[in-house]
Amino acid sequence: MIITLNHAESKTGQSYYLPDGHELVTIGPYSYIFGQLLVDFYGQHSHIRIGKFCSIKGPITFLTGGSNHRSEWISTYPFLEKAQLFDDSDAIYRTGKKTNYASGPTTIGNDVWIGYDCSIREGVTVGDGAIIGMKALVAKDVPPYSVVGGVPARILRYRFSQKIIERLLKVQWWHWPAELIEQHTQLLCSLPDEAQLEQMERIAKG
Repeated sequence: MIITLNHAESKTGQSYYLPDGHELVTIGPYSYIFGQLLVDFYGQHSHIRIGKFCSIKGPITFLTGGSNHRSEWISTYPFLEKAQLFDDSDAIYRTGKKTNYASGPTTIGNDVWIGYDCSIREGVTVGDGAIIGMKALVAKDVPPYSVVGGVPARILRYRFSQKIIERLLKVQWWHWPAELIEQHTQLLCSLPDEAQLEQMERIAKG
C-alpha cells in the first residue's frame, strides 16, 4: 500500500498517523519536503523519523512496515502471508512465523539534504549533516556529514575533515533555541573555519 503525504513545513514539526492511531511519520521543526513523501507500507507497525532543518526534494520513497523478505529461507516467496492461495489460511497462526518482517525504525538526522527521487529502506539511519544524491537507493546507514549516491548508495566523500565533523556534532546547532539560531544564521551560512567553530562552541556552552 502506497501512502502519500504532502508535508507543509512548520516551526513546530508534524506527525502523521495510520487510521488505527499508530504514529507512522514524524517530521521535525523547519524541515521541508518539496514534493511528495511516499510510504510503501507493508502493514506492520514501524516508524519514520525525520529530524530538524532537513531539506528534501520529493518524491521521496520510504520502504517500511515489513518490506523485507527472508533471504535465509529456501524461498523468499511469502507463502505464509499468501496461505489462502494454497488452502492453508491459518498458516501464520499455526507456525508463528512471517515471511515479511520489519527492520525497525527509519531515522533521518538533522540538517540532512536529500535529493530528487530517492528511496530509503526500512531500518536505515542517516546521520546529521549528510547529503544523499538524487535517485539514490539507501540500503545501509549513512554516516554524519557524508555525501552518498548511487544504487545502492555508497559514500562518495565527507563534507569536512573528521575533526570538524566531531566538533559540529558536539555543538548540535539544530537544538539551539529558535531565537538563537535566528541570531546566527550568517554564522551557519559560512565556512567552518577555526573562528566560526570556536564561536559556535561558545554559543553552545551558553
